Amino acid sequence: MGSEQRPRLGFCALSQRGRFETPPGGQRPRVGRAQRQQESGRRPKIHFLDEHVHPGAAHVGPARPLADPGRAVQEPVPVGLAGPQRPDGLRAAAQFGSHQRQLAGLERFAGSADRAQPEAELGLDRQRQTPRRHFAGEHRDDHAPEAEQISVADTWILGLDGGGSKTALAYLNQRGQVFGPFYAPGINPFDRPGWAAEFAAFLLEHPAPGPLVAATLGLPGYGESPAITAQQRGVCRRLIPVPHTLMNDVQAAFSGAFPAGVGALLLSGTGSMAWASDGTRHVRTGGWGDAFGDEGSAYWIGRQALGLASQGMDGRHPDAEFARMLLESTLEGPPTPSQLLQWYHALTHPRSGVAALARTVNDLAVAGQPTALGLLDSAAQELARHIQSVWAQLGNGPLPWSFAGSVLGSPPLLAAVTRLLAPPVPPALPPLGGPLYHAALQAGHDPTWTLNVLTHALAPAQRVPPFPFPHAPRTPAVQEHS
Repeated sequence: MGSEQRPRLGFCALSQRGRFETPPGGQRPRVGRAQRQQESGRRPKIHFLDEHVHPGAAHVGPARPLADPGRAVQEPVPVGLAGPQRPDGLRAAAQFGSHQRQLAGLERFAGSADRAQPEAELGLDRQRQTPRRHFAGEHRDDHAPEAEQISVADTWILGLDGGGSKTALAYLNQRGQVFGPFYAPGINPFDRPGWAAEFAAFLLEHPAPGPLVAATLGLPGYGESPAITAQQRGVCRRLIPVPHTLMNDVQAAFSGAFPAGVGALLLSGTGSMAWASDGTRHVRTGGWGDAFGDEGSAYWIGRQALGLASQGMDGRHPDAEFARMLLESTLEGPPTPSQLLQWYHALTHPRSGVAALARTVNDLAVAGQPTALGLLDSAAQELARHIQSVWAQLGNGPLPWSFAGSVLGSPPLLAAVTRLLAPPVPPALPPLGGPLYHAALQAGHDPTWTLNVLTHALAPAQRVPPFPFPHAPRTPAVQEHS
């Protein structure tokens, strides 16, 4: 080439074979030792940190078989975490094998427990000489593959807000540029057995535009089941080989709503939960799942609506008009018991499908339908109890409360909750902002600068739209036979 320098291009194209191809006229990006190991079939060494409980912390709240959110945890950071020595994690994950092989293999590894051993030597970051502080509800997964030096201004962090009905992903670099957000269906393992492959496809479809240095993921159901939590850790470990933190999706939303760490967050989407902190202790209530919990959530509203509709169809409830209006928006043709049963049994994801009915209930309530209004009022009472419970657990009097999740975008429901509690404070950041803010701090970004950038970049997402669920799946009319 002589003295002529060909430009380095920062992007590659993912081919159908799962390989990143060099664009025409471009030059293949340079790779470090970690990627060379991956291309040769050898996995780079991955380091993990075990959790260490801070001696001064105490658990507050009822004993439950869930992750204890009340213990502060302090973990040292491996050398280089704050620096720019990280390859693009998502592209590196793609290099482990072809795209098709990786998606097929996810179904196998998703069921296995996380077998990683803790790092033998836990040293402080030589660049900072200070440990980072987070909480026991989080899971820090610190990888240290070797890579060549990259400009800090070109590195990116990942934030992901996972939910039962939808998932949001975005990237932030140190120039204040936000790449995304991107959206996908929900990734709740309790409702979607194939969530791991869908999650992998989503991440590989939207890789970081540059080297990835840190990530924080809010995952539904995280910390609520040892088996599910181990599965989530294993999936993320294979997909994101850079330092990353996993936490419950409600804790992630709390960190965005209250960056200072003091307040109470009420979240009601497909499920429901409240998370609160007085700055030293973290408590939670709700989040027990759709079988015997999640009161006031979209699923709960949809489940109650179906119960009232079935009672109206066979004469056990006086408001037969509610049943007709609810089911006509869901079923093709005049609603009949056979059509209703066929619709339910045909749902690919029953939890999300039933939750989608909450949108219709909200529309009927806004139009003044009495039964729908009564149903939202009952949901408001259940949700208010969540906040009252975390207030009582902390014992410091009512803390400022805020909200997240599409259900609280319903004007009649939010008004009812406000009457039972007090006016809420607007969340500082939407749910997606929480993981982005947390990951930015882990990467060494300035807190004030990060909050200012995310406040402006995510401003359109600040307003919670009323029930942005898709309409409930419709089913063809069933031919009735006498």
